[in-house]
Amino acid sequence: MRLWILWLMVVWMVPAYAETITLTHAQTLQQGQWQPILLPDNWEQSQPTQGGERWYRATLDLKQNHQLKGIFIQRACNQVTVYANGVLLWQPSGATTGKQVQRFCHYPILVSWPTALQRQGQNTLSFRVYSEPATHITSMQRVGYLSDIQVSDWPRAIDHFQYENLIRIRMSFFIASVFGISGLMILWLWWRHQRERLYLYFGLLQVLGGIGVARIFVLQPIISNEVMERGILAIALLLTLVFTGLVEEYIEWYRPWHRRLRRILAVVFVLAALLLPAAWLLIGSKVLYALAMLLLLEMLCGGLYALWRQGHSMQRQVFAVMVAVVVGVTLHDYLVQAEILTYIDRPLIQVVMPILVLFLLMHLISRYALALKTAEASQQELEQRVELISREIEHSYQITTAQQQQLAAQAERERIARDLHDDLGARLLTLMHSADMSTSLSAREALADLRLLINELNTQQDSSLEDILAACRAETAQRCEVAARRLHWQQAELSDQPIAARQAITLARLCREAITNILKHTQTGAIEVAIVADELCLTICIDDEEPCSSVEGWHKGVGMLSMQQRSEQLQACLSWQDLRDDMGGKSGTRVCIRVPWRAFVVQG
Repeated sequence: MRLWILWLMVVWMVPAYAETITLTHAQTLQQGQWQPILLPDNWEQSQPTQGGERWYRATLDLKQNHQLKGIFIQRACNQVTVYANGVLLWQPSGATTGKQVQRFCHYPILVSWPTALQRQGQNTLSFRVYSEPATHITSMQRVGYLSDIQVSDWPRAIDHFQYENLIRIRMSFFIASVFGISGLMILWLWWRHQRERLYLYFGLLQVLGGIGVARIFVLQPIISNEVMERGILAIALLLTLVFTGLVEEYIEWYRPWHRRLRRILAVVFVLAALLLPAAWLLIGSKVLYALAMLLLLEMLCGGLYALWRQGHSMQRQVFAVMVAVVVGVTLHDYLVQAEILTYIDRPLIQVVMPILVLFLLMHLISRYALALKTAEASQQELEQRVELISREIEHSYQITTAQQQQLAAQAERERIARDLHDDLGARLLTLMHSADMSTSLSAREALADLRLLINELNTQQDSSLEDILAACRAETAQRCEVAARRLHWQQAELSDQPIAARQAITLARLCREAITNILKHTQTGAIEVAIVADELCLTICIDDEEPCSSVEGWHKGVGMLSMQQRSEQLQACLSWQDLRDDMGGKSGTRVCIRVPWRAFVVQG
């Protein structure tokens, strides 16, 4: 079974290879005579410095001439014209000689060979190749050249042509497009952030590289070949300078003299590319390429040494690999340019540089993404800090507003207190001295109430319980003296309990109102005030020792209702009761005020 499969593969492959004829032996016309030559023929070796046209011919035998065949030329520089048995098969559509000759150095060529023009047996294929003199070009890759010739059936020739066209033209078009678009985007990014010079150099590198690759698509230049060569030289040299600047920014190794040298060389390169005589273009380009290569080597080696001293291990390793690749490729292409090494189909730098640029592009994208991530984190942190500070400012504003309101209210209370003291106080004092006993007593009570009100308006600080009870005792003693009543004040030792201003005023008014009721409803008898304290509350008992007085005869008027309201404000328990002697008779009345200690807690 395996032998059958192998035999079928051989049977299938033999006709395929038999259908493709590769012509490697040909003849070239020199001094009017045909001389044998091997293909491919590189004019750099067979006729260096010469240009113009050169004729080739090759013979082949065709056993079958009933199929359309294709003649595939992998490379002919600068252009080629194809004849079969003396009949023209293909020639460029533009100029074939002169200063604006078409340039097909990078294009594969496929020529159809009709059946009618084929002969049974021997056939002759002739090729006319035209190239400019080597002295008038800036790179040996564009010197005259003719590759080997492949003749095969038309479908197989199309497949071969499409493959070479994909590798040479379409890939180059893709690279040029990517370089140009991404370069413009990065230059726009640099324009938005001009401090990031890395973006400037990287964008210029991609744009110039895209232009350098895109030149192969210009088959029929609108300018002369000489101007085209000068432009290619200037772009290649500027690419070297831009690449050194990119390396400098990438490794963050700055030297002012290096930047000045780069600016000077940029001017020198451009002027040399513009002013070099046409016959000296090749020699001049070799000198300029050597200077550019030395500058690049110095920058790469110096940067590698700087990274080595700084100790950046990962970046150092990546940069070392990049340096080795760039140096190796640059040396190889320069040796080819200097005719020390044999020419290859395409400079290695054209293959390696897109890979390096892609690597740098990915690195820049990662750096930019990291910068965006860092900026977003910083923005979130800033927003949180701004929100926190805004809350603090709002809280401070609320506190300041409350303080201003308190100050304004305090100022208003002080104004009212002054007005009451100056106007109403003076009139009550006059009435107290000029009126009779009962009127004088009422005036004194009104004056005491006025003083208490003024103290309430002016007092904003906390007081101690001892101070409040001492003030109540002095006021009660004065009132009893005016009313010709005896006062017995018994007070236990109390703790230094702080009381807020509002609580102190309420307690003092409760005591005053109780004394007022006793003085109002009784005429004689002593008044006894007993103040005791335990762990839970403060108890104030005010007794009237007049036997004829009784709580039953009292009616709840404004005074008693006012005492109940104030006791509720203090969370106090207020009670009235009659006193009994040993015989069960009435001996007076008692008012008890029980205030829990929690009511005296000062709110912070």
